[in-house]
Amino acid sequence: MKYAYRFGMGTAEATYFRFGFCPFKVKITAQSEEDVAIWMLPMAAAASIDTVDSTGVRVLGAAGVRLCKFSDPTGGGLPGSGGTPTIVEQGKWYDGVDGIEINASQVAIADGVPYIVEAWGLDEPLLIRAVHDGTTSSNTYFEDSSIDFRKAGVSDAQMWVVINITNDNWCYIKNITKPSGKANWCRCYTALDDSGTPTAAADFDTADVLILMPRAFMQFPQTGLGLMT
Repeated sequence: MKYAYRFGMGTAEATYFRFGFCPFKVKITAQSEEDVAIWMLPMAAAASIDTVDSTGVRVLGAAGVRLCKFSDPTGGGLPGSGGTPTIVEQGKWYDGVDGIEINASQVAIADGVPYIVEAWGLDEPLLIRAVHDGTTSSNTYFEDSSIDFRKAGVSDAQMWVVINITNDNWCYIKNITKPSGKANWCRCYTALDDSGTPTAAADFDTADVLILMPRAFMQFPQTGLGLMT
């Protein structure tokens, strides 16, 4: 597994670090204040799990980490010499992601406080986070038009599953298509069993948050989640 660590001095500004790979997990540790923030790929953009040393309270914060890609040549010049890095959503990890942005309000990078950033690399696409932006009450498919699921490594033919964390249910991914007028293979038709029986009442609503994964990595038992029908 790829691993990187970086040193930083807090500036209370949005701060970027290049790792040369897409991270799956990031940990930020303030050295003097001992505040800690953790971010992982399935989490929302700019989120983090924060532990404040003075209180010991752990909270889900909204000033965390986002993926990005640097525009300056690798290994040449200071990071950012080619301009401010471009933010990339989590589902598009394949789109040249090589670093992160830390939110300016992140407690672990307070002004004047030294900190360490650790990053663990994404070795294989085990989890893809997507947001349904298709038709509300869609019963046979979901889509995220900003993601090319084929490039993201998603397989169809019931080899991958999707958990709708908004509705707390799941199903199989039957096949991936490129809708007319769309640039990406972004629509996934769904199935309710391993044989590929199409769903008829999956009820994907606009803005539902979805986690895609190979079926071999699905939790067991699945009965408590609720199978889409």
